[in-house]
Amino acid sequence: MKKKLILGIFVIGIVFCSLLIKTQAITVSFNIEDQSTESSIFSLSPTSPRLLDLSLTPHEPIEITNDGNFTDYGFQGTGEETDPYIIEGFNITANEFYGIYITNTTKYFGIHDCYINEFHYGIYIDDVAEGTASIINSICSNNNKSIYLKDSSHATLINNTCCNNIKDGIDLGSSFNSTLINNTCSDNNNNGIDLGGSSGATLINNTCNNNNNNGIDLSSSSATLINNTCSNNNNDGIRINQIHSADTLTNNTCNNNNRNGIYLVYSSGSTLTNNTCNNNFHGILLSSCSSATLTNNTCNSNTYTGILLGWSSATLTNNTCSNGNNNGIYLFDSSSCLFTYNLFQENERYGILIESNYEGNIIHHNAFVDNNLAGASQAYDLKGGNFWYDVSKKEGNYWSDWSGIGPYSIDGDAGSIDPYPLDEEGTPYFDTTAPVIDHPTDISYEEGAIDNYITWNPDDLYPSSYEVSRDGLVRISGNWFGESIVISIDGLDTGFYEYVCTVYDWYDNSISDTVIVTVTETTTEKSRFGMVTVPLALIFATMSLSLIARKRLKDR
Repeated sequence: MKKKLILGIFVIGIVFCSLLIKTQAITVSFNIEDQSTESSIFSLSPTSPRLLDLSLTPHEPIEITNDGNFTDYGFQGTGEETDPYIIEGFNITANEFYGIYITNTTKYFGIHDCYINEFHYGIYIDDVAEGTASIINSICSNNNKSIYLKDSSHATLINNTCCNNIKDGIDLGSSFNSTLINNTCSDNNNNGIDLGGSSGATLINNTCNNNNNNGIDLSSSSATLINNTCSNNNNDGIRINQIHSADTLTNNTCNNNNRNGIYLVYSSGSTLTNNTCNNNFHGILLSSCSSATLTNNTCNSNTYTGILLGWSSATLTNNTCSNGNNNGIYLFDSSSCLFTYNLFQENERYGILIESNYEGNIIHHNAFVDNNLAGASQAYDLKGGNFWYDVSKKEGNYWSDWSGIGPYSIDGDAGSIDPYPLDEEGTPYFDTTAPVIDHPTDISYEEGAIDNYITWNPDDLYPSSYEVSRDGLVRISGNWFGESIVISIDGLDTGFYEYVCTVYDWYDNSISDTVIVTVTETTTEKSRFGMVTVPLALIFATMSLSLIARKRLKDR
């Protein structure tokens, strides 16, 4: 008797909970925080999801080509924003072209709690008035495309399931500013969600796994993507291909995709925050992107690269690229990038690899821990012209294999170094020992003589640059790698000259030496002057004697 009573109470509880779920709205809220600690809250109250059950009413395919067709079918509602027509609770299963087809309407309508199976298009909405369409809690499977919206902007799609389709789960073409929330689009033969030319979309909490192409594919579309899961897809988790539009990607999970976790190409000003991209070929790939910002992303255990930047400029802060990536970050022909406070740990090769014909990248206050254990350095710089330290503060990066003395050497043809490596407390290394320099003897030569040189032989453990001035003006300057400094002093006019050579090390310690150069008149010029003046003197003397002789004759 007690067992029957308990069973009865249990059944009544299930029925009561089911009724409660069907009659109450579920409020979903998302709190997205940025670095400034300000937050924005997006909330909505969708109808609760309902699985396919026997209560769904079998129905033939629905075709609506004008506003009057809604009343022809007898759907509830008036078509106003506060009282839309509702197409609800139908099981539409047939082998035809459309399950539900709606076009050229101006009234508000919703498709709720329907099951649509085995059509070319499960739901096809074309050229309806802006903001009038909503699709909620419906299941569209085994179609060519489950849900296709064309030229129907500001649409709302919530809690739909679009799986096992020949092409895409959800496809939006030129349907701007649409909202997609809590949809599941997995196991499709093309993309889970495909937005082509549909800028301004907002995608939140969608699941797009195990698709044969990409989880989410945005072509010529800008979007805000928050809390989406796009994993185990055959190509990319999230792929965005467009020109000159900014995207926001926050808290997305893109793991175990065969190509890239997130792939962004031809975008400007995009922001990627708190995304997780593990176990892909590349975690995050940016190509031909400008002014991107990547913050707090995790890109671990990817086959090749945690984050790859090609022909791009970006600011990367507080990202983690660790645990078995081939390289943590790979820069290819990218310039004006800033890397600060990132963690590069236990990557098989380099924490940062720069192979670029461009320069001007700045790398400081990053932690390089146990990367490239088989090599001599945890970073690589092919061309140089990049700064591996904060120029204003003179603070570099933490290197777990730094010896504790002197700069840290970077692999690559550039011969780059981090002159101010940080210890575990973040204190930069700094050398206070000035270079040394010899004093060549002062030089004197006749004007016009050749092969006159001054040779200085300075020395320092960390040479950096030099300059040579003449009479207070810098005449020559350049990089100094510890070699002798030799300058020609030929071609000077007669006079006195002061040459000063100053050498600097990486820590702005310097030393100078002064050499005085005297240039005298040439011996040849003096000889020529003598050859001219002697005959003149003889002529003058002869003339004088002649005048004296004449005077004496006159006096007689």
